[in-house]
Order: sequence, then structure tokens, then C-alpha cells
Amino acid sequence: MKKRFTPLWRRSLFWALAFCTFSRCASDVQIHPYEGVPEDLRYIPLLPDYEIISGHAYFSDPPSWRGGSQMQFALLENQDEILHENISVDSNSGVISLNDFNRLLPGEYQIGVQMKHQQQGDWQVFPEAYAVRIGQGPVSGLKYSPSTYSIYADDVTDATAMPGVRGGGPYQFRFPDHYNGAYQINETTGVISLKVAEEVSPDFVEEELLTVIVSNALDTITISPAITMERIGADIGRMIFQANHKIADRAQNGLINTHSYTYTGDYTTVLKWEEEGQLKEMDYSTTLLGAEEAGNPLWHYCWFGRMKRDSNGEEIQLAMSKAKSKNEGLNYLFTDAINLSAYPGALTTYIKGTIFANAASWTTAEKYHSLRLLVCRASEFNAEQPDLSAWSIVEENIIPDLLLVNGYNDVAFPIDAELYEEYGTTYALPEAFQGQEIVLALQSVLMNPYDEAHDARPAIEKWEIRAKK
Repeated sequence: MKKRFTPLWRRSLFWALAFCTFSRCASDVQIHPYEGVPEDLRYIPLLPDYEIISGHAYFSDPPSWRGGSQMQFALLENQDEILHENISVDSNSGVISLNDFNRLLPGEYQIGVQMKHQQQGDWQVFPEAYAVRIGQGPVSGLKYSPSTYSIYADDVTDATAMPGVRGGGPYQFRFPDHYNGAYQINETTGVISLKVAEEVSPDFVEEELLTVIVSNALDTITISPAITMERIGADIGRMIFQANHKIADRAQNGLINTHSYTYTGDYTTVLKWEEEGQLKEMDYSTTLLGAEEAGNPLWHYCWFGRMKRDSNGEEIQLAMSKAKSKNEGLNYLFTDAINLSAYPGALTTYIKGTIFANAASWTTAEKYHSLRLLVCRASEFNAEQPDLSAWSIVEENIIPDLLLVNGYNDVAFPIDAELYEEYGTTYALPEAFQGQEIVLALQSVLMNPYDEAHDARPAIEKWEIRAKK
């Protein structure tokens, strides 16, 4: 049988007509995604036999849900206190994270999450949104926070907080057998306190680096130094808060004891800078990119920068600095509430940091980038939207006080080690906040139409707050 041949033009005409018919039908079909009360919040569950070792950081995958985009997430308020102390949820992405050096005991935990539309609506509750199983492993790390602890020499009632340990308890803590110093350690909690009270001069300051040995059923490790203890006299401000750098990751901002918030939505600000001896300012009104539009919160990593010494200790070089380099950004880095009721005296904060920039980027960065130091009463702080808090400006822009690290494309030129050690600035906080419960914040604002300034990146490495009795 002879096969019939179809001319090419006929075949082409057939497919063209078919495509047009399909396109017309498809254009009549309208897809209306559900926009309403958030529902059906789902996380990818862990495998039934998967355990997260106690004390180790962990991050869930982002959840899925129905109800639209631009959601806000938070942990349920009525959960066990241990969950709020050791677990957090990213307010923009919904990613659940277990804090590094968390104190979760081995066992199973149900994590409840609430969510709502960012601009309106009520919280919708999902009491069993995610489940984790915590297991025990060999001891692999120990962390006191703060890493430097101030204690008045005549106060035997004062003590450090329990340290965070990776591995899973119960633990045993001790000093080396040869230790015969001023401090004692609780065997089961790791809390450190003075052995005896001692009268010292008002301006007395004595630092001691302590070695701690910690064990669990599987292993024993020695951490040296584990903590710096600072005995002080009555006229020395006690360190109430300390945040040191750590390696930044997708859910942590790079400073222990702080929280990061990336602003989304409309924002108006005034940037101020000095040029040729004159103070200048510029108004900005803009819509900031949020986490979803930018791919990641714009300044999610901007708070981290680690400086390292060379082999002979004479030079220091920037080892790591991360920041997004897109358009505009507004981010808050804020402390937990700090209760100063026992310390009504003079209040100061110390900030040590760098700004990575080359000559071209610095000329524009100082005009379009500010790092404001803010303070407010804890009762007037809005954790869900920090920009709505009753902030008082302590310093309009601390960027000129940071150490300029010259470099290009993450390659920094070394700086003198002595110069680096000397850097750091102390700021006096207003008397109105002495003895109050307060929250401090750094507000990073980058409103920059020029690409050159995107290479200017601030990195806060140490943030301390001291108050006198």
C-alpha cells in the first residue's frame, strides 16, 4: 500500500490552527489563587528516626501555605518557656531554627507557629506545625554568654548564666585540678561565681581567663579559655550586655545575643553626612525590597565581619564579610530587653567594628549609608515591627567611627594589629534611660542609587553595654 504524502505547508497550517485554538481556550481560563485567611501551613517533616544532637544549630525548610504571600510568622506565645529560649522562627520566611548552643534536653518537641498577613488580619494558630527529636551525642563545644562576665568583688550572690553545650546532658563541669583562683563552678549547671567577697579599691579591675572541663556520658572536653571573668570595684560600670561575632548563616545575623529584622514596605528617611565641613542631608521615600523580592533579606549578613591575625601577629586582615549588593535596604539589629533596675548609674555602650570599602565606594557610601545607634524603653519596643518603636537617637551615624578596611571584591589589604586593637568607640546613653528596662538597636540604612557604594559594608564585631550601680 502506498503511503500518502502530506505537503509541508499543510502540516504547518494544521499546527498553527491547533496552537491558535488552544491559546484562545487557555486565555478564557482564569486562575484565581486563594487570597484570604492563612491556612494549611506545612513544613517538610523530619524522617521518623532523625535526631538533632542537643546544642547544635538546625534550620527547617521554608514552609508552604495557602492564603497569599507576604506573611508574618511567630512562635506561639503559650508554649513551654524552654522552646522560646532555644528556638526561633524567621518572621518573613517562616524558617524554624534551633539556636546554636541551645539547652534543649534529649526528647521530642512539638513546635507551634502562628502566621498572618503582614499588613492586616489576625494571627492564625498552628499548634503542631513542626516536630523535632533531640538526641545525645559526644560533647563538642561549650559557650558562656556573655563571653566576658563582670562581677563586683564584694558580691558573692552574683553568678554567670548556665553555659550552652553541644552534645546533650546531663553534664558535669569542673575547673582543672590545679586551679586555685577566686572563682568556683557548679558541677551540674556550669554556673560560675566568686568563692568569697573581697574589699577592693573603687577603680579595681582584674581579668581572669578560666578553663572549664565538661563531660557527658559519651565524652569529655576541655575549653580554654571558656570565659573571661572580670572582677571590678564600685566605680567601674558592670558589663550588662555583650555581643561578639560568630559565623553568620542563613538564619543568624552574626552577633550572639542579637536579633536581625529586615524591613519591607514603604519607608521614608533622612540621611545626613558631612561634606567639606558642612552638614548635608537628603530625604528618601522608597519601597524597600523584602525577603521574597530580593531573594534574601538585603542586609541579612551585613553585621558580620571577622578579622584574623597573620602568623606573626603583626597584621590583621578581613577574613569574611557578607552583604547583599542590591538596591536599597533597611535593617535593625537589636538586643533583648536589658533590665537596669539594679544599675541606675551612668550608662554607656561600646561598639567595635569595621567598614569594608575601597576609595571609590567610600566617597558614595558616606553619603548614602548610615548606621544609627538607637535606644528605647522595653515597654515601647515593637518586636514585630521595630520601626514603630519609640526610638531615641543616641548617635546619628557611627560609620565614621568604624575602622576603614581598604579593599576590593572581598579582598582586604592588611592593617596594623595595634591599630586594630585600639579601635572601638564608647557612647554615653541618655540619663532618661538609666535604671530602666531598655532595648538598644543599630539601624542600617542604605539608600544608594550608585553601584559603587554597594561595596561599602559595615561589620560589627563587638557590642557591649555597661552600667554603674
